[in-house]
Amino acid sequence: MKMVKEIDNRDLSFLPIQNSSPKLLSLEEIEKYNLHGFIAPFNAFSESEINKVRKSVDNLFFKLKSYNDERDSYSINCYQHKSKTIWKIINNEKILNYVEDLTGPNIICWASHFFNKLPNDNRPVPYHQDASYWLMSPARTVTVWLAIDDTDIENAPMEFLPGSHKVGPLPWKVTDKKNPVLSQEITGIEKFGNPYLNVLKAGDFSLHADMIAHGSLPNMSHRRRCGLTIRYCNPESTKPLHPMYAEKSVLCRGKKPLGEWSTCNTNMPLDDDLAVIESNPIVELPKPQSFH
Repeated sequence: MKMVKEIDNRDLSFLPIQNSSPKLLSLEEIEKYNLHGFIAPFNAFSESEINKVRKSVDNLFFKLKSYNDERDSYSINCYQHKSKTIWKIINNEKILNYVEDLTGPNIICWASHFFNKLPNDNRPVPYHQDASYWLMSPARTVTVWLAIDDTDIENAPMEFLPGSHKVGPLPWKVTDKKNPVLSQEITGIEKFGNPYLNVLKAGDFSLHADMIAHGSLPNMSHRRRCGLTIRYCNPESTKPLHPMYAEKSVLCRGKKPLGEWSTCNTNMPLDDDLAVIESNPIVELPKPQSFH
């Protein structure tokens, strides 16, 4: 993943959602999103539908493995513009209807990433804040976490720290955890109290703000725990600070944007092209002490 020199003028503040006439979300749910930084659960796919989606996702990973390169179960990252399977998921009408209540009618998906914890996967995801990595400003991304498999306490659900999205960038260190998926680990999380365990049935999803602290434990169960993160934004609310973000983005709803997002993709791919290793550039984070 390409690292870009630290950008220190990004706006990483949380802007509360203002929507007095939501289509699907209740006013109470929007209030909870503003207060806690996440809301869940919501349903996107019936049991029969998610079974079909899971087969398609399994085929993606079979195809990835066939390349016999360094990629692993966490490597299907930012293929939304090249994969027909992912394109169909991110354009699911049920998902977009909920997202629209938080972003407004113009919606771009600028990233997607499968966090595919295999059985007996000893890799933790330390607590982190997504937007601290991204070349985006201001921080206005809404993330959908879609459960491809049933996700419960046994197979390491994602954990949220309620309210942590409202305090800006949090102090962090280079994690000393063994074999982590991400190297950054937020410190001092005890002040946020007990985490919320994002338990979801396959086909359900959660919505969370881009500055909420979250992570997950190793999956030491005998069952896989696969989830797809989908990053949505209103192109009028935030801007990419690197052209690759727009070049890999997909227009999901509304009018084609001008300016920085004008290179977004509008045509569904014909197949699942995983040949080239994909990801978006990320910020080279400052040394931990600069956050203190």
